[in-house]
Amino acid sequence: MRKAITVALLVPCLVFSVAGKKDKPKKGKDKGPKTALVGWQPEGEAGKCYHPPKFDGMAEGPRKLARAETIAAIIGQWRGEQGDGISMGDTLVNNVETVLLGDPKDVEAIAGENLEWCRKHFAGQGQGWEDWATGLPPRLTAGECRGSLLPQEMHDYINLASG
Repeated sequence: MRKAITVALLVPCLVFSVAGKKDKPKKGKDKGPKTALVGWQPEGEAGKCYHPPKFDGMAEGPRKLARAETIAAIIGQWRGEQGDGISMGDTLVNNVETVLLGDPKDVEAIAGENLEWCRKHFAGQGQGWEDWATGLPPRLTAGECRGSLLPQEMHDYINLASG
């Protein structure tokens, strides 16, 4: 009887201890899902690149804030505010900033591409980053009407009144 009680108590203890060992992650293995990097992250020893958030699936309010933060980060780096040796021309930076502020959704399309150019730059292969940035305003405004917001009749009326 005493042996039966001892065995009855030991068997569950052994089962739980073996089961517990299987649940523990082994050294060197992933311990869970990796979180996406967001914000300024080091790229080698040379500098940092801005990793944009995943815009898909964000609620509209946080998405707008993330767009604004992403625009500020990209434009700030291009202006040389990071102190990492990156500095693009003022006219170029202002033109891109104007287009992005006109339609902030566009930053979602270019933020990932900018990250790739930044990584290439710090890997010593970034020639062409400024050329890519120069092509952004025409690319992002393709198909938009460049005319005045006022109808032609209004222009005629203004001209007659002032003349």
